Amino acid sequence: MQAIIDSVKLGIDKGVYAPGARLESERALADSFRLPQSQVRKALMQMVEQGYLEVRHGCGYFVRDYCAPIGLVEAVFCTPSPVKEGVDSFGNLLLSLAARERIYFRPAQLSEGDFAAWEGTLTQALTDKSCRGAVCSPIFSMQLGQSLLQAYADGFPVLFLDYSPFPEMFPSVGADHFGMGFMAARRLAEAGATRPLFIGYQPEVAYSARMKLLGFENGCKFHQIIPPEPLLISNTELTEFPQILKAWMQNDEFDFLHASTGGFTLRTAGVLMADSLSEKNKARLLGVDAPQPLPGSGLNVDCIMRDREGEARAALEMFRKMLTTVGRRAPESVRVPPRYLQGNTLMKG
Repeated sequence: MQAIIDSVKLGIDKGVYAPGARLESERALADSFRLPQSQVRKALMQMVEQGYLEVRHGCGYFVRDYCAPIGLVEAVFCTPSPVKEGVDSFGNLLLSLAARERIYFRPAQLSEGDFAAWEGTLTQALTDKSCRGAVCSPIFSMQLGQSLLQAYADGFPVLFLDYSPFPEMFPSVGADHFGMGFMAARRLAEAGATRPLFIGYQPEVAYSARMKLLGFENGCKFHQIIPPEPLLISNTELTEFPQILKAWMQNDEFDFLHASTGGFTLRTAGVLMADSLSEKNKARLLGVDAPQPLPGSGLNVDCIMRDREGEARAALEMFRKMLTTVGRRAPESVRVPPRYLQGNTLMKG
């Protein structure tokens, strides 16, 4: 069995098997090495677990892209949200997928304003020889220029989720927020909207807020619909959002609503249901990431959905590439496109 593993590894190292190349069948390898096919399968699956190969069911075994073996890797994952066992979250999804790749992240839950804690975590990671890199939220980049410059100088991989504040040094993997806004405009135009109201955070709150609004505005121009002034909320106004939305609902300047985040979708649906507005034409709603905001209500919101699993897989592939790539040039950032989930809130009356 070891003879097969050594032979395939040597073929990869010498370029006999290029990235993406298909290996001989299990039967052919069994005949070549005069071994039972079960032993061949066991050897190849061991190489899959080590990151050399990938198996495509019904097609065979293929050499992985960026197949340089990285072995067991420890890294740090810095997030503002708790990673709790058994809770369905992007963090848990990323950690679970990473473990299958033999990349083990140490979750570091840090508060948004706790720059000292994050800097300490990064500094420790830079000096800890067992730590090979970091994946983190961009909110931790503020006031940390010196540590990030040191990481870049040392060739220490740092991958940002969602967007990179330093794209020339460190890449990012995240949702296509511009595409989400553009897709929302297209779906609303198809539903017959002429003046859809955009509900979201003020652009200065986050990169995603700016890009969603920009995508929505460009999508409206492309589809020749004229939205009213968007309803933009600051973090300090979140508690007052129901009252703000109810005040906006008194006018007739819009015919559809687009809540641009999962949180705003939940809050908007709550206001509509509480005021019995969900059946009125002006309460037609296109949301984001919250197709069933009120369980049992019968309200299934048409939604633009982030591909969280796609983002996690893209992040891991990017991180593997950073671990095995020589040089400091940052790989190109990756945007993962959204998908549309049909509900019952955009149906024409």
